[in-house]
Amino acid sequence: MIKQYRIEITLFLSGAVGMALEIVGSRLLAPYFGSSIHIWTGLIGIVLGSLSLGYFLGGRLADRHLNEKILALVLSCASFSIVISFIIYQFLFPWLKIEGDNRLIALFSIVILFAAPSVILGMISPYAIRLRINSLKDSGSIIGTLYAISTIGSIFGTFISGYFLISTVGSRNIILVLSMTLAVLSLFYFDRLQKKIKIALVVLIIIQILFIQTNRTLIKNEFDTMYERYFVVNSIDNKTSKPVRTLTRFFDTTESAVFLDGDKEPPIDYVKFYRINSAFVQKPEKALLIGGGAFVSPRDFLRLNPESNIDVAEIDQGLLEIAKDNFFLTEDARMKIFYEDGRAFVNRQKDTNYDILFMDAFNSDTSVPFQLTTLESDHKYYDLLSEKGVFIANIIGSVEGIHSKFTKSEFKTLRKVFGDVSMFAVQDPKNLILKQNLIIVATKNGQRTENYSSEIAGYLSKKVILPVGYGDNAMILTDDFAPVEQLISI
Repeated sequence: MIKQYRIEITLFLSGAVGMALEIVGSRLLAPYFGSSIHIWTGLIGIVLGSLSLGYFLGGRLADRHLNEKILALVLSCASFSIVISFIIYQFLFPWLKIEGDNRLIALFSIVILFAAPSVILGMISPYAIRLRINSLKDSGSIIGTLYAISTIGSIFGTFISGYFLISTVGSRNIILVLSMTLAVLSLFYFDRLQKKIKIALVVLIIIQILFIQTNRTLIKNEFDTMYERYFVVNSIDNKTSKPVRTLTRFFDTTESAVFLDGDKEPPIDYVKFYRINSAFVQKPEKALLIGGGAFVSPRDFLRLNPESNIDVAEIDQGLLEIAKDNFFLTEDARMKIFYEDGRAFVNRQKDTNYDILFMDAFNSDTSVPFQLTTLESDHKYYDLLSEKGVFIANIIGSVEGIHSKFTKSEFKTLRKVFGDVSMFAVQDPKNLILKQNLIIVATKNGQRTENYSSEIAGYLSKKVILPVGYGDNAMILTDDFAPVEQLISI
């Protein structure tokens, strides 16, 4: 039965492998380059270009040398090429130092990792289809059927990797499973292979199984969710010299952090900066946070405001288990978590009046998801706030200079909706060209509270004195046109 339909099985599984490789490729690249539209564009473009070259080479090869032995060799080469890419990633990428234009380095990395496997995978379809065609009389229906089978395999690979494998198996193990799948496909043609190749394939499969077992035992600090790859790292805090645990998805940034000695203070400065809310709203009843991370910010808010409640809109449900297992998150009746996109959450809210709306949502390339930055979303934020309400957003950029394009656009867009908008620099308010955490505060009525602590006074002292007309030449971000990722890369 298998031998009778091995061409169809080969086309289905090779199609699945190709799409799964492309999807998991984005997860492998994210810790080094992020997962912006630039990375996806480069990945899709290079994979499609490589597949096209493979289609051409596979067709030419089928016209000159047509037998199942060569198809088995192509499958074997595809399996080996994925293993080689895995080895390059596993042992060389941790040494990668990114300087200059990240997009160019990312494109080069995509070529190194995925061009060769994609070319060889592209050779499989035309060669396998040519093996199945016996006469011109029924060639059209055969070609159509086999292409349909290959496409269905690609659809299967897309859904099984995106909805299941990435969040349960892990990106590195998926790469090995894909390579193993192609090696096993080669064994469908076992009777046609030479003894040395048989032995090599069996050894390759054994090595892949050992790699998977090694990943399970050694890589305990990596977590793949439906949306991202996260890393949990224990280290020593530079300021306090105390043990700290951090959550990151991009190696030179920190998403969340906690001290390991029981200290409840957040180790990250910008998280503590959210306490600036008390300078604008006294005794808040209810707050909303868009972007939960390891849920350090909402816990700090509830600790300092024991009579308050907070809703958290976090799209990635996998973060809840990471936070529980690694960041001491416990259930709190005052905190409700909603697992959905922040914009989708605010769109469906009607009568809720929040006194404070915090925003701390980022893509892995440190850009804010564009749908959270637009004029339309700002109107939603405004409507959700009470009359004394305040909107507080954390962004990464500079006040002036090459990293200020998005900062100015975000500031101008908020100012179109809110009557009072201020900016605070977490690291250095005098260094206007420094790329740093910037806290943007927008109020509905411009009110300030009169009584606040010296700590809050310190945060207020970091207000950036902006010139008249700041951001006037920047673009207004809208749902129709908000090139956030391009603005932060300029």
